[in-house]
Amino acid sequence: MIKVVFTFFIAGLLAYNVKQKRVLLSAALAAFHVLVLVASRDLGSALIYFVTYVVMLYVASGKKLYLLAGIGGGMVAAVAGYFLFSHVRSRVLVWLDPWGDIDNKGYQLTQSLFGLATGGWFGMGLGHGSPKSIPYVEEDFVFSAVAEEMGVFFAILLILLCLSVVLSAFVIAGRLKDPFYRLVAVGLGTCYGIQVVLTIGGGTGFIPLTGVTLPLISNGGTSVVVSITLFGVLQGIYMLRMQEYDVEEEERELLDAEWAEYLESEEAAALDEDALAEKEEDFYAIYLDDEEAEAQDLLVRQNRCIAVQAVIYALIYVLMFSNIIRFLILQGGEAMTNSYNQKRVAILEQDNRRGTIYAADGTVLAESVIKDGEEVRNYPFSEEFAQVVGYAAKGGDGIERRMQRYLITSDIILSEQLRNDMAERKDPGNDVHTTLLPDLQQVAYEALGNNRGAVVVSDVKTGRILAMVSKPAYDPNQIEEIWDTLIDDEESGLLVNRASQGLYPPGSTFKILTALEYIRENPDTYEKYAFDCSGSFTKEDSTIQCFHGSVHGEEDLYASFANSCNSSFANIGVSLNKENFAQTLADMHFNETLLFDLDNNPSQIYMGKDLNTNDMMQTCIGQDKTQVSPLQMNLVTAAIANGGMMMQPYVIERVVTADGRVLKRFTPKEYGMVLSEEEAEVMTELMKGVVAYGTGKRINDLPFTVAGKTGSAEFSSIKTQSHAWFTGFAPAEDPQIAVTVIMENAGSGGEKAAPVAGKVMQAYLQK
Repeated sequence: MIKVVFTFFIAGLLAYNVKQKRVLLSAALAAFHVLVLVASRDLGSALIYFVTYVVMLYVASGKKLYLLAGIGGGMVAAVAGYFLFSHVRSRVLVWLDPWGDIDNKGYQLTQSLFGLATGGWFGMGLGHGSPKSIPYVEEDFVFSAVAEEMGVFFAILLILLCLSVVLSAFVIAGRLKDPFYRLVAVGLGTCYGIQVVLTIGGGTGFIPLTGVTLPLISNGGTSVVVSITLFGVLQGIYMLRMQEYDVEEEERELLDAEWAEYLESEEAAALDEDALAEKEEDFYAIYLDDEEAEAQDLLVRQNRCIAVQAVIYALIYVLMFSNIIRFLILQGGEAMTNSYNQKRVAILEQDNRRGTIYAADGTVLAESVIKDGEEVRNYPFSEEFAQVVGYAAKGGDGIERRMQRYLITSDIILSEQLRNDMAERKDPGNDVHTTLLPDLQQVAYEALGNNRGAVVVSDVKTGRILAMVSKPAYDPNQIEEIWDTLIDDEESGLLVNRASQGLYPPGSTFKILTALEYIRENPDTYEKYAFDCSGSFTKEDSTIQCFHGSVHGEEDLYASFANSCNSSFANIGVSLNKENFAQTLADMHFNETLLFDLDNNPSQIYMGKDLNTNDMMQTCIGQDKTQVSPLQMNLVTAAIANGGMMMQPYVIERVVTADGRVLKRFTPKEYGMVLSEEEAEVMTELMKGVVAYGTGKRINDLPFTVAGKTGSAEFSSIKTQSHAWFTGFAPAEDPQIAVTVIMENAGSGGEKAAPVAGKVMQAYLQK
């Protein structure tokens, strides 16, 4: 009730007198209320009182200076509150990154966001959600509970309804002649409007949490009584306006009657049209004395201020529900599949049968079947697709987790859902169609043999992932039985998708980037490059040796690349501009998480100004601290094959409802031109040389031309131990697929990894 009394109090102070002394007095009294609330650590309520006072002062005075001063003072107070109160700092940090500490400080907000994400556009249905998972859901987070069960569309309508209440209060204020009641209406509308913003905005991540209730929706007797009183006062003020209107109408009718009588007089008949119009204006004007004219001017001035406030509120509310839509579109899927949201996922799976995952040719990769009277997940290919398709139990992984929001929800027509509900049948979930080719996946899986590692195969023109193999693998059909063993096994990394999450020293495959940078910095002279390889290269007491001490002799850039000469590329590396090289790597999207359907770790390369000579040489041959994923190297390779255009990789083709409608289609997207067509042509020639007469010549007998790069990446102090790499594309003249292979501790990339890539290329191109 204090909010209502406060509004009347401020209106009484400012309605008829806005001179400096009265403003200072009202400011002091308003500050007292705010400081008491601040001392009580009720910063949400303090903010409501502060904003209400600033808006009422602005409307009463009509001066923008007061509004700007209030905004400035509020910003200063916000900064001060951040440094003075630890709970304010916590809420701001949680607002900036709610996912960083889900178990503790971020638990409230993330649970609220989980509710929004799981409810989706149309909600889980009354009584079908899990709002009790959200702490203080009956008070601070009631909006998220509404959105979870009724859907975001309904929630947006609720926001618009709240906005209409605010605007109605402002409209009432704008029509009142009495300045006191006008300010009361403005104050009550502001008080209600800002409380809605603080509650909904805080619970949806639009602004930091403040801990206030949503009027007439949140639980709490006091809140309900205050809200009803607020609306009752507004209704009473509106009735006053109707009384004013009746008086005005009566006065107007008398004036109109008197004017009509004058029009029938001889004097009026003698006047022409212009003179009569001027006479009419004077006739009505004389009834407005100076005081009434001043009141009319004040009304116009204040109405402008009220209109400004209405626009501001409308903008804030639009931004607020736009933020909810943005979250649902951009982060809703990830939030829904979060392992901390399993309670809501379990609820959805009780009502819906999990959809099927298909390969590009329609082959089933994962499906729900009935076994011993229970619904279980079946994976026909067992280990072959383990890491990419993933599993549904234990929080899920792979495609099963990333596409869970579609798989466990049903978008069949409402009439069919109603029939299933009446028959107590589960609704069929949506089906997910991938870009994966089972035959190619099998070839890659078998070619990798018993080696640990990964194979990534992509369509160079679209970015479609055609195969993605990771070894060692596990049987997802037995995930429940082997779960404890998998978790306890810290060495094999069975649950890691090595293709996208594995990080390895790239070895000589990184020379693709080094060579590209050298060509960029020496566009007119790179073809004249010459180096005499004696088996090692020394610079400032740092020495780089060629693989197994090989001596390559006289070499140009093409021979250095084909022979994978460490000495030559160390020599090239020390000549490169570090800032330019860093930009080239950034253009290739190193050191950032890739835009991909599945989890992936960013490749890590440091190319700073302070990089010393030894580290620079090591980095340029793909050693030292450089770590890359097979997926990253595949993207670079495919970009060269595609004339310099890097495509975003994707493994999901489309989502289809159980009744055959395409719900969502995923189309090729460009990362952008990461190298020019001329640079791509030169790099293609360099990579063709590797297979034609260099370290990759083991696959030179294939019935098509291959462009590629081998790599033997040392990963320990034992020089004989190295990961085997190969990345390349074919046919070189008309590239179709890019293949990247990593084989852990397998030795030479040319001897081990290149033949694996060759088998995959041959299987795809000859079919």
